Amino acid sequence: MAVNITFNKRGISLEAKQRVIHSPSEKITYVLDMTPWGIEITGTPTILKVVDILDPTVNLESTLFYSGAASETANNITLPLMQDLTLGKFYRVHVNFSDGTDTYEATFLIECRV
Repeated sequence: MAVNITFNKRGISLEAKQRVIHSPSEKITYVLDMTPWGIEITGTPTILKVVDILDPTVNLESTLFYSGAASETANNITLPLMQDLTLGKFYRVHVNFSDGTDTYEATFLIECRV
């Protein structure tokens, strides 16, 4: 299952427009549509970190994204399968990407609930 995440223009917000609901048993591939930012992504995007918003000091990326890497096609960033979220937690996913000159960080929120 893939879930598309949409963003405002870069000047408006660096965060996705919507908060995503993800149940503990789901395994989801997220696709970030970066077209509204008006830039062309070059190179390979990376997941910078994934944090519980109540404890942002701990990077949970390796716990929630077991394997695989982010990829980019036509300004859509596809993340590897995300799984094993904890019920009741809110997560912020940080993704870095470049246009060949500058590096950007996009974020989106996931709420784990049934």
